[in-house]
Amino acid sequence: MVSPQLTLQIGVDPITWYLHEADFEALSAQLSQGAGPVAVPVFGPLTGRLVLSPRSAGSIFLGPPGAGHGTHPSDVRYPGAPSLLYVPNAIAPSTSAPGYWLSPDADLASLEQDIMTAMIEGTVLSVPVNIVGGPAVIVLSGASLSYAVLCPPKRPGPPGS
Repeated sequence: MVSPQLTLQIGVDPITWYLHEADFEALSAQLSQGAGPVAVPVFGPLTGRLVLSPRSAGSIFLGPPGAGHGTHPSDVRYPGAPSLLYVPNAIAPSTSAPGYWLSPDADLASLEQDIMTAMIEGTVLSVPVNIVGGPAVIVLSGASLSYAVLCPPKRPGPPGS
């Protein structure tokens, strides 16, 4: 059954991720099998693809939005924002700190596959990121990474577009 809106909460991470038009039964079965990482489209608090490792998550909640959850979440990034990588950390994504900016030529499909491979094989993956002040890298441990979100560039335009 395709649900108009589902929420996903991963382990002890306080962020609620929103999925639109997801098949609850198929996704819950896929997560329960624990056969490997799962990639799902999300639209709040960031818009992109969430790559989830059930074996590293500890717990996963999948269900309808509960009381107190907004019904119209949106991408917190500003219009015209470049590609982004978000990994669990101490703060939720916000306009001022949405995650790690990727290079303009980042191949998100390839990076998604690389993250899934690192999760399956338990290997380490280095991802170049753009920060003010010079080159930087984020190192992901596929053996313990519960999830990562890859966001394409956000179209320029009015907020909420």
